[in-house]
Amino acid sequence: MIQTQTQTQSTLPAIWRVLAIVFLSLVIVRDVSAQGEETYTEPEGRWSAPIPAGWTVEEGEGYVLVNSPEGDLGMYLLVSESDDYEQVAADSWALVNPEFDRDYDESDTQRITDKVLLEEYDEAFIINYAVGLDPDGAIVQAAMSRFNGLTYVFLVDTNLSALQRRVAQFQIIATGFMPADMAQDDLTGAEIAAFDEEFFDTLTSFAESARAQLETSGVSFAIVRDGEVVYSAGLGSRDDSGGSVTADTRMMIGSVTKTMTTLLMAQAVDAGAFSWDTPVVDIDPGFAVADPDITAQLTMANLVCACTGVPRRDYEMIYNGDLTADDILAQIETFEFFTGFGETFQYSNQLVAAGGYETARALDPAAGDLLAAYTAAVQQGIFDPVGMPRTTFDFDAVLADADHSIPYGSGLDGAVALDVNAERFLLAVAPAGAAWSTANDMGRYLAAISAGGLTADGARIVSAENLARVQQPGVSIDATTSYGLGWILSEYKSLPVRSHDGATLGFSSSMSYLPDSGVGIVVLANQQGSAVPGLVAQRFYELALGETSGETDATLAFIVEQRAEDEAENPEPFVKTLDPEMFAPYLGTFANDILGTVTLTQDDAGTVSYDSGEFVSEVWSSTDEDSGEVSYLLAHPPLAGDRLRFALDESGTPTITIGLGLTEYVFEKQP
Repeated sequence: MIQTQTQTQSTLPAIWRVLAIVFLSLVIVRDVSAQGEETYTEPEGRWSAPIPAGWTVEEGEGYVLVNSPEGDLGMYLLVSESDDYEQVAADSWALVNPEFDRDYDESDTQRITDKVLLEEYDEAFIINYAVGLDPDGAIVQAAMSRFNGLTYVFLVDTNLSALQRRVAQFQIIATGFMPADMAQDDLTGAEIAAFDEEFFDTLTSFAESARAQLETSGVSFAIVRDGEVVYSAGLGSRDDSGGSVTADTRMMIGSVTKTMTTLLMAQAVDAGAFSWDTPVVDIDPGFAVADPDITAQLTMANLVCACTGVPRRDYEMIYNGDLTADDILAQIETFEFFTGFGETFQYSNQLVAAGGYETARALDPAAGDLLAAYTAAVQQGIFDPVGMPRTTFDFDAVLADADHSIPYGSGLDGAVALDVNAERFLLAVAPAGAAWSTANDMGRYLAAISAGGLTADGARIVSAENLARVQQPGVSIDATTSYGLGWILSEYKSLPVRSHDGATLGFSSSMSYLPDSGVGIVVLANQQGSAVPGLVAQRFYELALGETSGETDATLAFIVEQRAEDEAENPEPFVKTLDPEMFAPYLGTFANDILGTVTLTQDDAGTVSYDSGEFVSEVWSSTDEDSGEVSYLLAHPPLAGDRLRFALDESGTPTITIGLGLTEYVFEKQP
C-alpha cells in the first residue's frame, strides 16, 4: 500500500521523514537522464539540471532561480569556492534576498561526510531554518555540497503546502543536478553472471546477515531468469513461536498488487472491454470527483497513472477500517486535484482501487459486489494461468493456513507483533495493496512479466502491446525515475529497471527486473518499513552484474551504525507518562467529519491512550534538547511516529490535529 523507496526505521513523525528524504536529495546525486524534462546548463557551464515543464528559470547576478508554475516553490542555485559553509550560506542569502533574517541553532545544522549518503560528493552541509511545523508551514533550508573544489549551494524558502503539491518535480531538479565534471556509473553492456551455487549462497548469506542485523523477523525471496524461477529461499521466523519462513510462506505484498491490477486492466483492454482512454463515467455513470469537469475528463488510465494531482489520503482508510469498495468510490467524490494531469507525481491508493473496481465492473456489468468481482477476475486472469495457488485476497483462507506470517509493525520502541486482522482494512482498497502471496508464487508472476507476458508453459496472459503500455514512462518521480501504470520505471547505473515496492502495517516487499536481460528478484519481509527487501535486491544486482564496489554492504553497515549512534546519544528519547494537568482539557471524545471520532484517556499512572475505534496507541512526548519544543507522538502501529498537535481553537474548544498541509485533519472535542 505504501510507497516505493526503501526507508530505514525512524522515530521522527511521518512528515519529518518525508522532508528529510526531500532535503537530503539536494545533496545526493544520481545518474541523470530526466524523463522528458528540458536540461538547463548554467551560463558558466559549471552544472546542469533538468527543469520540469511549466517551471521557470531566472538568471540573476551570481545565482539561478528555478521556480514552480505558482511561483511559491523556488530553488536558488549558486556556486562558491569557499568551504566555510555557514559563511557561504549567509553570503548566498544576502545575495538572493538582502532582507533574509532567519536564525538557526547548531542543532539545525548537519555535516554529512559518509560516502553512502554523498556518493560522488566530498561532503555536504545542511542548515534547516524551518521544517514546515510552524503555523505558517514555512520550509527554509540551505544545502551545500562540495565537489572538486567548488561548493554547490541550494537555497529553499517555501511552505509545506507548496512542497506537497509539487514535491516530485522539486526532486526532479534536486536529484538531476549534476556538476559538469562529475562522472556517472554506467553498466550498459555488462554481462550477467552465472547463477550457480556460489552465487545463490552469497546472496542468501547477505540476506540472512541483513535480516539479523536489522532485526527483521522473516524474509523470503525468489530469483528469475529467462522466464523461470531459478532459486528461492526463506529465512528467519514467521511468528513469535519461531515457525520458519519458507519460500511458500504467505505474506502480504502491499503495493506490488498494483502491478496485478494494471495487468488485469491490460487484459480487459485486450478483450475490448474498454480502452485506456475510455472515460471512467462511460463504465460507471455514477463515478465522480469534487470537480465535475475533471469527472468528465478522467480516463481509466488516469486512475492508475499517479499523475492526476491527488495527494495520498491514507488516514481516511486507516481510521475507517470497515469501508467497502462502494465506500471508496464515494470517498473519491470528495477528492480535489491540486495540479493538472501529468504535471507531477502524486500517489493515491484510492484511485488505483477505483481502477481495479471499475475494471471489474466493465468485465461484469451485473456485478453487485465489486470486491468479489475484482478478486474473481484476478484469480481467473492472473493467479490461475500463472500458477499462483498460494496467492489470495482471502484473509480467512490465510488464517486457516499454518504457513502464513504474522505482521510486525514498527513502534517507537521497536517492532510490534500485530494480529493479522489489523491488515483487513486494506480490503477496501484491495486492488492497491491487499494481496497475500509467497516468494515462489511471486517469482512465477515476475517470470511471466519479464518474459513479455508468457507463463512457464508458454501461455500468453497479456498482449505485448498492452504490457508495454503499463510500463511506458509517464509522470516523473525524480530525475531518473518515472511512474507508468502501476509500475515504476527507473535506472540502475544506466540499465533500465522495472519495479514496484510495497508496504502494509506489518509487511514490506520489493519486486524488480532488468528488461534487457530478463533477470529479476522478489523479496518479501514480515516487518513494516524494513530496509531488507531493498538491500537484498540491490545486492542481487551487484552480484548479477559483477560489481565489486561493495555499495550494498556499506549501506547496510551505515544503517546499523546510525541506529547504534542514535541509541547511544539518546537511549530514552521519549516520555511515556504525561502531565495530567496539561492533558486534562484534552481527555474525552473528539470528532472529525472525515476520520470519525477518537477518544483520549489517561490512567492513574499518567499513560495517555488514543483510541480511534480501529486502533489504540499510547501518546508519548519528545523534547528537543536545544529549543525545548515538546512533540506529542503516537507510539504504536499503525501510525507510530505521527505527530499530534493539541490546541484551543478561536472559540476555546480543545482540538487535536493530525497530518499537515494539504492532508491535515482537525478533531474537535465533543460536549
